[in-house]
Amino acid sequence: TKVLRMHEENFKLVSSVEELKEFAKHCEGKVIGFDTETTGLSYNTDKIVGFSISLDAYSGVYVPIRHKEQLFVEKEEQKVDKEGNLMFTKAGKPLTKVIKETIIKDSPANLDPKQSLDVLYNEILLKAKRVLAHNAEFDLNMLKFEGYDINKIKFFDTLILIRISFSMHLAA
Repeated sequence: TKVLRMHEENFKLVSSVEELKEFAKHCEGKVIGFDTETTGLSYNTDKIVGFSISLDAYSGVYVPIRHKEQLFVEKEEQKVDKEGNLMFTKAGKPLTKVIKETIIKDSPANLDPKQSLDVLYNEILLKAKRVLAHNAEFDLNMLKFEGYDINKIKFFDTLILIRISFSMHLAA
């Protein structure tokens, strides 16, 4: 049995739409692997937050488009009484309390969603010889709800292959 060894340097985070377009040139006429990362499992309410493309088992790219960052901030505020007056200790020092706040913001690594998805669809998925995806129905429907015609994509769903293989094994 051969063990697949991953090398981190062969998997790259795409940092610009221009870099994605350059990568797309290598996908034309090739069999590629494709996967989406999403905010949930509902086609019509959730969104694609990123996608990955692989040309072989040892390399690939990831494109972030709608990732969020969560920051935890602590700040000190002076306490106030019920009437809104500042409170002080007997020694005259301000009474304070620590406020914990969570800030959620867009990741600075995100690329423009529309431009990135346009490159994915027009320059990668439509020009690939074949698009391999596990549970392709989900990934393709996520693209459909982003406004793309998924019927033009030549795909192969590896989940179906596993189901057929499993059912053949049970029948044997």
